[in-house]
Amino acid sequence: MDIPRNIGQHKYLQIRMSDMDNQLRSSQRDRKLTEKGAEFTLETKFKNRERCFKILATLSDNLHKMLLTEKDKDIVKSTYSEWLDKYEEF
Repeated sequence: MDIPRNIGQHKYLQIRMSDMDNQLRSSQRDRKLTEKGAEFTLETKFKNRERCFKILATLSDNLHKMLLTEKDKDIVKSTYSEWLDKYEEF
């Protein structure tokens, strides 16, 4: 077994075992949801999307009001950052 000089034997074995684990996992059969499982997953994702949309709409309204009234830019930036995080989740 040729071990690269820039890493130790222990680290090399960890990397090789990790590679083997990935190969084993990729050879497993694809899982297929039952109709009931697929329906549940779809329902859960839809509810999460609705929740995110409501929060995003509220944050958008708050941000709009702040842009019109708030003098402190840091407060507006933090609110925008919160809005952006929620947008990315949406």
